[in-house]
Amino acid sequence: MSDLVPTHGDPSYTNFLVIDIRTFLVDWDDLMLADPLRDIGPLLWWYVLPVKWNAFFLAYGLEPTERVIHRLFWRVTEHHDPASSPGCPGLWPGSRVYPPVRLVRGAS
Repeated sequence: MSDLVPTHGDPSYTNFLVIDIRTFLVDWDDLMLADPLRDIGPLLWWYVLPVKWNAFFLAYGLEPTERVIHRLFWRVTEHHDPASSPGCPGLWPGSRVYPPVRLVRGAS
């Protein structure tokens, strides 16, 4: 997973279009080559319960190591804008995010 891949950059539900049984990802204005966790991180954080993350990682072909989890959290923080989402879970007290000191200590 160290290779750069094309990433969307804003994988929120507002950019998914579902028609019948097909799903499309639209609004590619933030397209760039990046760590795959740039898109996977926010999708997991926003839409998948943490107890299901290991199954997701394994299905994706990625070992859910502590280093991968740290990369995931960094990618999630890149997407957070406190001004546009003051009640956003994930970066505030009582949220699921690790304290910043733990993130920095294990950063890749």
